[in-house]
Amino acid sequence: MVHLPPLPGSPRWDGNWGKVLERALRDAKALEEGGVDAIIVENYGDYPFSIRVGPLTVAAMTKIVSEIVKEVNVEVGVSLLRNSAPEAAAVALVSGASFIRSNQWCWTSDAPEGLLTPVARETFEVMRAFGKRVKVIADVRVKHASPISNRSLCDEARDMGGRCMADLLAVSGSATGHAPSPEDVRIVKECSRKPVVVASGVTPENAKEFLSAGADGFIIGTYFKVNGVTENPVDAERVKRFVSELK
Repeated sequence: MVHLPPLPGSPRWDGNWGKVLERALRDAKALEEGGVDAIIVENYGDYPFSIRVGPLTVAAMTKIVSEIVKEVNVEVGVSLLRNSAPEAAAVALVSGASFIRSNQWCWTSDAPEGLLTPVARETFEVMRAFGKRVKVIADVRVKHASPISNRSLCDEARDMGGRCMADLLAVSGSATGHAPSPEDVRIVKECSRKPVVVASGVTPENAKEFLSAGADGFIIGTYFKVNGVTENPVDAERVKRFVSELK
C-alpha cells in the first residue's frame, strides 16, 4: 500500500502538493525495492471520508498514479476511499494502472461514512465507455463496516465473484491492521472459486496460516511501515525481510 497523505479537497489538506507527490513516489520505490509484486495507491489520509470522492481528489490521484506508473516496474492499482470504484477505474484507465480495489462492490454495508452501496455496474460502464477493462479486487465484508444483510459469508463471496464479476476477492479484519480469521479466508476461497487476498493484519507470524487456508496473496500496509505504524513511510528493509521469508 502507498498510503497517501491528505489530498486537495480533503478536510486535512495542508496545501503542500510537492510533499504529497514526493512521499508517494518514495514509498512506491521503497516497496518495489523490497520485492513486492504490485502496488496499490490509496487516498488513506483523506479521512473523514466521503462515500464518493470529488473532482479535486480524482485530479490529484490521476497525477500521482501516473507518476508512479512511470517510475516503477510492477503493476499499479488504485483505491479511492470510501467507495469510489467508478472514479478509481477512470483514474486507472487514464494513468495506465492495471487494477482497482473496491470496498463495496456488491451488497450493502453500514459504515461510519453512511451506507456503502454496490458500484459494480457503474464501474463497468466507465470501463465500457473508455473501451478497456482493468481488474477488480473486491472486498468481502470490508473492514470498518458491517453488512446489513443476513446472508451468509459464503453467499456474499459467491455473488462477488459470480454475478458481480470481481476478479479477486479481499478478506480483511474489523479495522486497519487487524487480521481476519483464517476460516473466513477458507470460506471465501471455497465459495467464490476466485483468487483471494488477505487485506489487513498480515505479519510474518500469521502469513503461513493464511496460505494454508487458501490465500493467494496479501495486501500489506501497516506491517511494511517504519516501526509498523500505518501513518509512517514505507521501510524498504522491512519489506525485503518479509518478502524473503515469505518466498
